[in-house]
Amino acid sequence: MQCFGDGWRCWSTLAASCRRLLAAQAVEAPANVAGAEPRSGGKRSQKKKAQALGNQTSLGFCADTVGTTQAWPMWESFCVQVGVDLVGRAVMFRLGAPLALLGLLLPAASLPFAEDDECNGSDGSECALQALQRRAVQGESSSEVSLEESNSSFLYCHESCWLKYGFVKGDCRCDRHRGWYMWICWKRNGVRIKPEYGHQFNCHGLTHAAPAPPPPPPPKEYTSSYNPKYRVRNPALVNASTAPLMTFHLYRVQSDANYSCCANADVTTAGAAMFYLHNEIVWHAKSRAGTNFADPKTRIRRYKVWTRATQPLYDLGMNFGVMNEFDITECTGPFDCENFKRFGYTVGCENWVEGSAANFPHQKWNKLNFYPNAAWFSLPGPCPFGKLDAKSASCKASQPGGQCPEGILPDGSGDCTYQIAPAGEIRIDDLVGITEETGNYANFIKVGGREYDPVIDQGVHLNFWDGRFDAMLCEWRTKKLEDMFAKKYPDDPTIEAPECDFNKWKFYHGTSHKP
Repeated sequence: MQCFGDGWRCWSTLAASCRRLLAAQAVEAPANVAGAEPRSGGKRSQKKKAQALGNQTSLGFCADTVGTTQAWPMWESFCVQVGVDLVGRAVMFRLGAPLALLGLLLPAASLPFAEDDECNGSDGSECALQALQRRAVQGESSSEVSLEESNSSFLYCHESCWLKYGFVKGDCRCDRHRGWYMWICWKRNGVRIKPEYGHQFNCHGLTHAAPAPPPPPPPKEYTSSYNPKYRVRNPALVNASTAPLMTFHLYRVQSDANYSCCANADVTTAGAAMFYLHNEIVWHAKSRAGTNFADPKTRIRRYKVWTRATQPLYDLGMNFGVMNEFDITECTGPFDCENFKRFGYTVGCENWVEGSAANFPHQKWNKLNFYPNAAWFSLPGPCPFGKLDAKSASCKASQPGGQCPEGILPDGSGDCTYQIAPAGEIRIDDLVGITEETGNYANFIKVGGREYDPVIDQGVHLNFWDGRFDAMLCEWRTKKLEDMFAKKYPDDPTIEAPECDFNKWKFYHGTSHKP
């Protein structure tokens, strides 16, 4: 078996199948091996024989068959490297670690190369050469792998070269495959692939990872004609919808301070306005300042509202979306107000009817409410995620909210879902009877009055709020408010709000949210 190239490595798990190793060697070996021809001729004849064989290959050789079936024994694999001095110097062998352990004096069993898969049915010596050549890495020079590596690498492989081929830890392992130590990679980035086999030193044979696909193009965005910086991915949100235009009146309890209303806030029906006063305002002694604010509430303002649903919302059979919560103009829920991306800045609503599809997100108050037709509506405005003093011009431009430009009725595009206008007000002192009795709230407090005491469920020097959980009394109070508006504004009669048709199950269907 001839080996080509200076410093060529010869690997074989069955190298003992050589009929005998050349008698010429630099190390000490037995004079006769069982079944082998005796050495003859001394050092001079050995040198001539080595030189003759070296001339046949002009490069070098490892071993040659010389007419015997016996060879050197091995357990697993060993490597023989032979250097030939073509000018007559002695032949030098380098034997691997397993051979050194076994020693050179033990007899060997015959193991023909034909036992290898690649040598079945072929002449042993010729096939051995072909098999070794096929398993060698073409073009590899002796500088790539040192002799020390070749002697110690039967049980260990280098642990880094596969990294440059795109494999990660756990994808590959060093093992034997058909008698050869090599890298076997059966995964790529943890995903199973057809096994690949790579050279133990340089990983030749492995394939590089496929180049990463180019990033997908950014999704197309559509721009609103009302607000050019409002960009959405659903073209339906920048076009008029087929939903009907709805017109009605809503109410809001306010202080004497005048401010723009009611973007990024909620408005209510008459019954809900009375519930709010009864449960959060009038029970505070000596002030209507309420629980979370300092300015006392003094009036109930009425607003005329026009709304139109966006097409994505109307396609679900709804004219109103979820009732969003606003904390001093900042949208805080539900679910981080993600509905604006899907449906645009739609008007939201909720009721407090147990079991209703519109009973969300404040259903915890159901058992406290005895006011008729109580419903809440939310009106998303500019920069709804910013706090009151943190709404920049750029934020307002890109997140315009749902209020249409002045003088424009809603067309159902994502940034034009409602319009609102003031439509009168009633003083709370007039509604509850304080004006008639004492002139104003300050005088009422001076004479020891209290609008409502929740402990005794009635007032002091005033009985308007008595019976908070009495449905008939709650209905009477609501009716009185509506009658006062009708009397004060006869040319602008109140238009009742439509039923809240929000459906929490349809609205959040297909999302991770569980209303």
